Amino acid sequence: VYIAKDKALSEAKKQEMTLARGGFLGVLAGVPVAVKDLQDAKGMPTSSGVLPLVHHIATEDSIHVARLKAAGAIIIGKTNTPAFGYTCITKNRAFGVCRNPFDLSKSPGGSSGGSAAAVAGRLVPLATSTDGGGSIRIPATLCGVFGVKPTRGLIPRPAPRIQEKRMQNWLQVTYEGPTARCVKDAALYMHVCSGYHSLDPSSIPYTPETHPDTSFLRLVEDGGPGNHASPSLFPKRLNIAFSMSLGIVPELESEIEHTIRIAIKSIQGNLKHRVTELSDSELELPDFQEDWSRHIQAQTYEALRETSLVTNPKERDSLDRSFTKPWKGIESGGQKNYVDSLGDLSKKIGENDFKLAKLFDKYDLLITPVVPYYHFPAEGPLPTTINGHAASPNIISGILMPFNYSGHPSCVIRAGMVKNHGMKDVKTNRQLEMPVGFQVVAQRHQDFKLLAFALQYEKLSNPFKQWPEFPFLSSSKAEA
Repeated sequence: VYIAKDKALSEAKKQEMTLARGGFLGVLAGVPVAVKDLQDAKGMPTSSGVLPLVHHIATEDSIHVARLKAAGAIIIGKTNTPAFGYTCITKNRAFGVCRNPFDLSKSPGGSSGGSAAAVAGRLVPLATSTDGGGSIRIPATLCGVFGVKPTRGLIPRPAPRIQEKRMQNWLQVTYEGPTARCVKDAALYMHVCSGYHSLDPSSIPYTPETHPDTSFLRLVEDGGPGNHASPSLFPKRLNIAFSMSLGIVPELESEIEHTIRIAIKSIQGNLKHRVTELSDSELELPDFQEDWSRHIQAQTYEALRETSLVTNPKERDSLDRSFTKPWKGIESGGQKNYVDSLGDLSKKIGENDFKLAKLFDKYDLLITPVVPYYHFPAEGPLPTTINGHAASPNIISGILMPFNYSGHPSCVIRAGMVKNHGMKDVKTNRQLEMPVGFQVVAQRHQDFKLLAFALQYEKLSNPFKQWPEFPFLSSSKAEA
């Protein structure tokens, strides 16, 4: 939605001159990186996907953007997002509809859909993303890219500013993370951006100098965990749990389930890891979808209610209706009492934490699906059926939200390709294919193990070999 051509070329020239003088550049020197339009890059607009803010220019960098720059990354522009990252369809009134480069009629998901589309469309190898309920992982599966939601606090995230007011950070469920085309690129991002910062009280140290065995950079340089990691960090045979539903999703589209099961067989047969499929009675996590909507709506309204986005009727009317519709209920007092609902949520969080603690006492990793249904139209709506059976469209985040509340790290790896139903190549009449991923979850603070496994799987199956044949740069309808 914004391209910083002159600034990017100027920075590249400076780096070229530094190299010519024999100077030092960071591990991301010269790498073009796109920034999600919820995050600040100094001197560039941060609209958060809403019309009244399209001319708001950031006066400083977000923490991880500053760290990317310090490592030599060149910020080339901003990527599209729904208003304040609130939905899983990336469209807004400021910049329009974002489209999936594998099929421009389909959505890349959201809310980091612009970042995933830019990476899958080969505009950039890396893009910043955020995840408050699946917003890294949904676009990762729909666009076939690699996305990471780290352990809570590993990449600092201070509450964002809107009109110079600091917004609350969505009950600590929102995370910063990379969207990339391969695991090593994401590991470099994690190495650069991780570590404590005083503006985020939940942030945690990252000390590769004193703990080199868990350094993301070491993982990249050595090419995998087998060359240096001790068995306690990365056992030769991992004990992996696998759940197709977590007791939340009633079923998956048949072809998606089939593709994920093929990947599971490869993990068992070729990587020789032990995979145990758990029934719903063995692992049933709470469904947070209604709780998430209620509390995010209330927190966002409270953060914005003294700004012109709420008080100015013209600005308020310019916002997406799906974003502002709940405000009427909040203002009239018609929604469920916030204190009572917060009590309900607290009980669910406790139940979720307890069940996951028991799970990771026994298993190294957990594998699940990501999105239960096929790719949906770029403009929406979300599907209302799975295998012809009625299903709530909100089920899209059901399997993902428990780990936003628990703080466990997770990533999405491409499992394979499925038929793009109803679409054929106009030249060959062949059925087009769309990517599908699976989610991997690790114990808190075991992000190294998570990425080490992802790298193992990537080397085995080469899942990222197929990309759109025609990048979407020439399409005016395919904003990144």
